[in-house]
Amino acid sequence: MTEGPPAPLRVATGALFRGFLMIGLSGFGGVMPFAHRRSVERHRWMTEREFSEALSLSQFLPGPNIVNLTIIVGRRFQGPIGAAVATLGLMLMQLVIVLLLAMLFAEFAHIRSGARRLQRRIGPPRRG
Repeated sequence: MTEGPPAPLRVATGALFRGFLMIGLSGFGGVMPFAHRRSVERHRWMTEREFSEALSLSQFLPGPNIVNLTIIVGRRFQGPIGAAVATLGLMLMQLVIVLLLAMLFAEFAHIRSGARRLQRRIGPPRRG
Protein backbone atom coordinates (compact mmCIF):
# COMPACT_ATOMS: atom_id res chain seq x y z
CA MET A 1 0.00 0.00 0.00
CA THR A 2 1.19 3.46 -0.75
CA GLU A 3 1.54 6.17 1.81
CA GLY A 4 -0.75 9.14 1.22
CA PRO A 5 0.11 12.74 1.94
CA PRO A 6 0.80 13.60 5.58
CA ALA A 7 -2.25 13.86 7.79
CA PRO A 8 -3.48 17.39 8.51
CA LEU A 9 -2.57 18.81 11.89
CA ARG A 10 -6.16 19.71 12.83
CA VAL A 11 -9.51 18.21 11.98
CA ALA A 12 -12.58 20.19 13.01
CA THR A 13 -14.74 18.79 15.78
CA GLY A 14 -17.77 18.79 13.48
CA ALA A 15 -15.85 16.84 10.85
CA LEU A 16 -14.88 14.24 13.47
CA PHE A 17 -18.50 13.93 14.57
CA ARG A 18 -19.85 13.60 11.01
CA GLY A 19 -17.11 11.19 9.97
CA PHE A 20 -17.66 8.83 12.88
CA LEU A 21 -21.43 9.22 12.64
CA MET A 22 -21.22 7.85 9.10
CA ILE A 23 -18.99 5.02 10.30
CA GLY A 24 -21.54 4.22 13.02
CA LEU A 25 -24.34 4.22 10.46
CA SER A 26 -22.45 1.61 8.47
CA GLY A 27 -23.48 -1.18 10.82
CA PHE A 28 -23.65 -2.69 14.27
CA GLY A 29 -20.18 -4.08 14.83
CA GLY A 30 -17.65 -4.94 12.15
CA VAL A 31 -17.17 -1.34 11.01
CA MET A 32 -13.35 -1.24 11.14
CA PRO A 33 -13.02 -1.40 7.32
CA PHE A 34 -15.36 1.60 7.07
CA ALA A 35 -13.25 3.45 9.66
CA HIS A 36 -10.12 2.70 7.63
CA ARG A 37 -11.71 3.84 4.40
CA ARG A 38 -12.95 7.12 5.88
CA SER A 39 -9.90 7.94 8.01
CA VAL A 40 -7.16 6.99 5.55
CA GLU A 41 -8.54 6.91 2.03
CA ARG A 42 -11.41 9.39 1.95
CA HIS A 43 -10.61 12.14 4.48
CA ARG A 44 -6.85 11.50 4.65
CA TRP A 45 -6.88 12.22 8.37
CA MET A 46 -4.15 9.60 8.83
CA THR A 47 -1.60 7.73 6.79
CA GLU A 48 -1.75 3.96 6.45
CA ARG A 49 1.06 3.62 8.97
CA GLU A 50 -0.59 5.96 11.50
CA PHE A 51 -3.85 4.03 11.21
CA SER A 52 -2.03 0.71 11.73
CA GLU A 53 -0.27 2.06 14.81
CA ALA A 54 -3.51 3.42 16.26
CA LEU A 55 -5.27 0.12 15.51
CA SER A 56 -2.46 -1.82 17.21
CA LEU A 57 -2.80 0.33 20.31
CA SER A 58 -6.60 0.00 20.27
CA GLN A 59 -6.29 -3.80 20.15
CA PHE A 60 -3.99 -3.74 23.16
CA LEU A 61 -6.35 -1.61 25.27
CA PRO A 62 -9.42 -3.13 26.92
CA GLY A 63 -12.75 -2.54 25.23
CA PRO A 64 -14.07 -2.65 21.67
CA ASN A 65 -11.33 -1.91 19.13
CA ILE A 66 -13.44 0.53 17.11
CA VAL A 67 -14.33 2.58 20.20
CA ASN A 68 -10.68 2.66 21.29
CA LEU A 69 -9.64 3.72 17.79
CA THR A 70 -12.30 6.44 17.77
CA ILE A 71 -11.02 7.80 21.07
CA ILE A 72 -7.43 7.75 19.82
CA VAL A 73 -8.28 9.57 16.58
CA GLY A 74 -10.56 12.10 18.26
CA ARG A 75 -7.99 12.86 20.95
CA ARG A 76 -5.23 13.21 18.38
CA PHE A 77 -7.00 16.02 16.56
CA GLN A 78 -9.09 17.79 19.21
CA GLY A 79 -7.93 16.49 22.58
CA PRO A 80 -10.43 15.15 25.13
CA ILE A 81 -13.32 17.04 23.51
CA GLY A 82 -12.50 15.44 20.15
CA ALA A 83 -12.40 12.00 21.75
CA ALA A 84 -15.84 12.56 23.30
CA VAL A 85 -17.33 14.03 20.12
CA ALA A 86 -15.97 11.26 17.88
CA THR A 87 -17.22 8.57 20.28
CA LEU A 88 -20.65 10.22 20.45
CA GLY A 89 -20.76 10.28 16.66
CA LEU A 90 -19.85 6.60 16.46
CA MET A 91 -22.46 5.46 18.97
CA LEU A 92 -25.32 7.92 18.51
CA MET A 93 -27.29 6.17 15.76
CA GLN A 94 -26.99 2.74 17.36
CA LEU A 95 -28.32 4.21 20.59
CA VAL A 96 -31.22 5.87 18.77
CA ILE A 97 -32.09 2.65 16.93
CA VAL A 98 -32.00 0.55 20.11
CA LEU A 99 -34.14 3.10 21.97
CA LEU A 100 -36.68 3.18 19.13
CA LEU A 101 -36.87 -0.62 19.13
CA ALA A 102 -37.35 -0.60 22.91
CA MET A 103 -40.18 1.93 22.60
CA LEU A 104 -41.75 -0.15 19.85
CA PHE A 105 -41.51 -3.26 22.00
CA ALA A 106 -43.03 -1.43 24.97
CA GLU A 107 -45.88 -0.20 22.78
CA PHE A 108 -46.80 -3.70 21.62
CA ALA A 109 -45.81 -5.70 24.71
CA HIS A 110 -49.46 -5.94 25.78
CA ILE A 111 -50.23 -8.20 22.83
CA ARG A 112 -49.59 -11.46 24.63
CA SER A 113 -51.64 -14.05 22.76
CA GLY A 114 -49.69 -13.69 19.51
CA ALA A 115 -46.41 -13.62 21.38
CA ARG A 116 -47.19 -16.84 23.25
CA ARG A 117 -48.17 -18.65 20.06
CA LEU A 118 -44.98 -17.47 18.42
CA GLN A 119 -42.90 -18.60 21.39
CA ARG A 120 -44.49 -22.05 21.22
CA ARG A 121 -43.65 -22.34 17.55
CA ILE A 122 -40.06 -21.16 17.73
CA GLY A 123 -39.29 -22.51 21.19
CA PRO A 124 -37.13 -25.54 21.83
CA PRO A 125 -38.52 -28.84 20.54
CA ARG A 126 -40.46 -30.88 23.08
CA ARG A 127 -40.27 -34.58 23.64
CA GLY A 128 -43.52 -36.30 23.74
